[in-house]
Amino acid sequence: MQVRLYKETGVEVSVRTVQRYMKKLGVKLLQNDLLDGKVTIDRVLEAITDARENLLQNNAGYRRMRMILMRHYNIRVPRQIVYYALKQIDPDGMALRLRQACKRRIYRTLGPNHIWACDGHDKLKPFGITIYGFIDAWSRKILGMFVHVTNNDPRHIACYFLHLASKAGGLPLKLTSDYGTETIDMAKLQMRLSHAYAGITTKQAVDRMHFTKSTHNQKIKSLWSQMMKQHNRSIKDDIMNEIDSGRYDQEDGVQNVPKECRYLGGLIQSLPKTIR
Repeated sequence: MQVRLYKETGVEVSVRTVQRYMKKLGVKLLQNDLLDGKVTIDRVLEAITDARENLLQNNAGYRRMRMILMRHYNIRVPRQIVYYALKQIDPDGMALRLRQACKRRIYRTLGPNHIWACDGHDKLKPFGITIYGFIDAWSRKILGMFVHVTNNDPRHIACYFLHLASKAGGLPLKLTSDYGTETIDMAKLQMRLSHAYAGITTKQAVDRMHFTKSTHNQKIKSLWSQMMKQHNRSIKDDIMNEIDSGRYDQEDGVQNVPKECRYLGGLIQSLPKTIR
C-alpha cells in the first residue's frame, strides 16, 4: 500500500498512518500469504496443479481457482497472482477464456409452451449419475429433471417427454434439442402427435421439431451452469475425498452400485419438489 501511494501520489507515509486511515475508512487489505511468507510461489503452483488434476477443476478460471485455493488448500493470495500462475500452467486455456465473447443471438418465443428446450447433463457421468432436463424457453420454468444412471437411451427420453406432456396437458408448439441419438424417439413422438391431433400437415409437424447444436441450446445450458455451481462440485469433492482416502474404488462395480444410489437419491432430494 505504501509503495502504491508513493508511485501514484509521490507522498511518503508510515505504516501506522496507512493503518489508521484504513481503519477510519473501514477498508481492509486482502490477505496475501505469498507476501507474508506463509507460502511460496512454488507451493501456489503445486496447489493449482493438484486442483486441476485431482479436483476436476481443469476448466476453472482465476476467480474460481482463487476460491478453491482458499477452501481446499488454505492459501490466500490475490487474484492477480492466481491469474499469472494459471497463465504459466495453462497458457492455451487462459487465452481461450480471455477471447471468449458473449455473442447474443435473437431468440424469439411467443409465450408459455411455445418452445420447450431439452438437453442432457453428463458432468457427473464418470460417477454414474446423468441428468436430462426440460425447460420452458419463454418463462425458463424447469418443467422436469430426470436423474438416472444413463441419459443416452432414446426410450427413456421419450418417456420423460410423454410424462411432461401429460402433466402439461398437451405438446409444445416447438421442441428444441441437439442431434443426439437419444432424442430420436422423442422427436418422432413430437412430430407424429402434432400431426395427428393439431390438424396440421406433415411438413408443419416436422417443423415443430427443431434440432440445433448443443452449444446453441442456451436456454437449457444456463440451467446446467447453475447445476455445476449448486450441486456438482460438492458431489465431486465428496467422491474425490473418498477416493483419496481409499474408501472408494471407481473400478469396483460392486462399490459403484451403492455409490450411485446414494448420490442419485441425494441429488433428487436437493431439487425443488415441483420438478422432481
